[in-house]
This record gives sequence, C-alpha cells and structure tokens, in this order.
Amino acid sequence: MSKTVEIAGTLTCSDGCCTGGQFSSPNAIDLGLGPKGCASALFYQSAIRQDGVQVQTQGVVGDQFVDLDCLDGFDSIELLYLRSSAPVQLRLSPTRPEAVSVGAVPPTGFAAGVLGVRVRDEVGVEYLATVDFSVTPAADRAAVVAALNGALGALGTPTPPGAPVVALNADNGLTVTSPGLGPLSLAELQDAGPILGGTVTQQGAGFDEHPRTGLQVYEFERSPNAPTKIQISGTAVVDIFAAGRTS
Repeated sequence: MSKTVEIAGTLTCSDGCCTGGQFSSPNAIDLGLGPKGCASALFYQSAIRQDGVQVQTQGVVGDQFVDLDCLDGFDSIELLYLRSSAPVQLRLSPTRPEAVSVGAVPPTGFAAGVLGVRVRDEVGVEYLATVDFSVTPAADRAAVVAALNGALGALGTPTPPGAPVVALNADNGLTVTSPGLGPLSLAELQDAGPILGGTVTQQGAGFDEHPRTGLQVYEFERSPNAPTKIQISGTAVVDIFAAGRTS
C-alpha cells in the first residue's frame, strides 16, 4: 500500500520586504511537491513520522555523525522534513568502503610474503597492520584471515557492525571492510608482492550539508537516485517526517 503525501500552502512576504523583483506579484510562493507551482500530492511506497528525537554527538557539529535510526527501514529516502531545536548537520548517502583482493588465497595459505591492512574510520583515525608470512606462516585460508585480524586487534582497531575487518569472500579472496562510514573512511589491502594481485584501495563517500537550525525540507530525486541513508551530527531535539521506498 502506497502513502499519499501533500504539502500545501504559500510562503508570503509582506510589508515591503520583497522588492527588487525577487517575487512576482502577488508576493507569495506556492508550496507543494513536484514541479514548481504544483501543490498536488505525490505517492510514496512508505512514510514515517517521529517527533522529539534526541540527537547528541561528540565534539562540535560535523565532528561525528550518527544514524537516524527511524530511517533505517528505507532503501531510499525521497522526502525528508526535519525541524531541529539547535544546529545540526546532515550527511547524505554515506558509504562503508570495502577493498576486495584481485586474487584468491591458496587453500594452503601463505608461507612467504607480506600483506598489510589499512583502514580509516568515519572521523579519519587510521589503523595500519602488517603480517609477514615468512615469519609467521599461515597454514590455510582461515589462518590468513585470523593473522590479519589479530594484528588489527592488537592495535585496537574497531570493527564494522556484524563482521570482522578482514573476511574471506565467496571467491576465496580477502575483503577488507572499513569500520567507518562516509567520506573520511577508507579500506585498503596492501599487497606490494604481489601475492594477491596487488594493492586495492577503496574510499568512502557521502555528501555533507551545511549545518542548519530549524526547519529543513528536502524533496529528493526518486529511487535509484535518492539518498539511501541519512546521518546527523549535533546536539538537538528533532522532529522527522520521511517518505520513500522500503524495498
């Protein structure tokens, strides 16, 4: 069942504040969804409303971002209304980078060669661990993965949700997953040998809006061009309405 969403009304300027041809006569802008001047309803697959959401991130606005949990059910967010009690900053479509090795790990593991894993989290903190398999041979694929994750763990490297940083993928290669989301995050498998086909690097992505206070209304492109995820930074109470696709 689809959801019908309508925004109606006008933004009106009076008392001589709109001069110099900024507004046509009369000094009002029609509010609505869709093309300019259209005040009709649009259809969305799903919609949610949640008021009084408490947001509190460390540091100043923009230092750290957290998920808006109420939006986790959306595959794409096509309309967002947000009103905040204090300055907040939105991050649109943050990605978690993954670096996938070119080649596969032999069933017998490695008895020579050096592999390094470099990751950065969402605030740019970097972790680099290397394993010299000439010194510490790995008897099989699981031992290769365990050696790399062990070296990362010794550095206190955070792990991405629900998975280790280094994992064996379906092609028996290695997948390095960043612990962070967004443009500062990074995942890299360093292979200068090369024993797995060479070094592979992937950078995270995401678009940061400018910090704003009060009312924000976004009408995004429809899927597949709409944001897939939205995060927020700041300390505020926010009211949220969102619509889009959930499958």
